[in-house]
Amino acid sequence: MDIKTKAAIGGSVFVALIAGTAIGQTNPDEGATEPTTVATTVTRTVTADPTLQQRKDARAKLRDLRSRATDARADASSAARRERRSRSELRELKAQISTTSDQVAMSSFEGDGTFVVNEDILPGTYRAAASPGCYWETGRGSGAETLDNIIANDNTDGPVVVQITPDTYQIKVARCSTFERTG
Repeated sequence: MDIKTKAAIGGSVFVALIAGTAIGQTNPDEGATEPTTVATTVTRTVTADPTLQQRKDARAKLRDLRSRATDARADASSAARRERRSRSELRELKAQISTTSDQVAMSSFEGDGTFVVNEDILPGTYRAAASPGCYWETGRGSGAETLDNIIANDNTDGPVVVQITPDTYQIKVARCSTFERTG
């Protein structure tokens, strides 16, 4: 029996059976029989099975919870992919910042000292403001003291422009202003 039928029956269902039985009774005055009616009422109460409805409700809730769990797993998986992409992008940006920071740091040097190309400074054109008695010298190799190792040098009081090529090993400067890379 389906739930609609049980609901129709549920509550109270009254079934009335009326049985008419003619009981012949003799009337002494007339000698005739008079019919007598006897009525019987039967009442039956039928209720829907509460455990069946509870099971159906529980199954519906279970389907809903499973659907929510599937959605939550999909959301978590998507979030994990976004996090991995973000972490990868972050690593790349940190590497770019590090490289850029190194290049910025290698794009200038103070006016006193010896600076090795591609370790302390980058090749390129450098400028320094005027400074009295500024001496600079570019060299090929660590022994730039010999005349054969000197590529170029100058002793000046005015602004200085120095070209450092990739084959330059080092530059020595004394009493100069800070050199800034311009190209």
